[in-house]
Amino acid sequence: MAEQFNDLDLSLDDAEGLTANVRSQMMRSISSRTVPVSPPDLNYLRDHAGLSDPSIVDDWRPEAEDALRAEVAVAGAAQFLLDTLNLDEATKLLRRDTTVVSRQVSSCQLLAVQWDGRPRFPSWQFHEGNALPGMAGIVEALSSAEMDAVSLGNFMTRPNDELDGLSPVDFLVGGGDPNEIVALHDAVARN
Repeated sequence: MAEQFNDLDLSLDDAEGLTANVRSQMMRSISSRTVPVSPPDLNYLRDHAGLSDPSIVDDWRPEAEDALRAEVAVAGAAQFLLDTLNLDEATKLLRRDTTVVSRQVSSCQLLAVQWDGRPRFPSWQFHEGNALPGMAGIVEALSSAEMDAVSLGNFMTRPNDELDGLSPVDFLVGGGDPNEIVALHDAVARN
């Protein structure tokens, strides 16, 4: 396992946090064994799910579902770590000391997510060695939402039709109004 973390350029401290996070996610996840699929539901899926091979429903097993959920939890937590910076990395990128960066977090100019008791800085919020233009205006709205860090990262980095196909990050880099991102985020969070 240590070799795999080394291949991902993650430290053993990161490994401990990843393990704890995955354990937490899996505890929150509903085990497929506690929600059996009834024969009528299986028949409905077979007939109406639009599967190219309906026999896939017959091959479904709760243990395989649980294994897949575990893989998704591990992959999501590992990707989160890979897409964030620790405090030292953020200070080097911003060319600031830790006190200034911590103050920027406190004053909602930067977003930091607590991971295993330490701040992690989503890398999408940085552009050319600075915080994204307009970040100060949207961090508070983003951090107060009931959206986990992975979903928030997806929201900020994926193309959005409301922004003419731009991601919120690209929209801000191009000089877009941060208030539009806040409004869009609020609409997404309500749904």
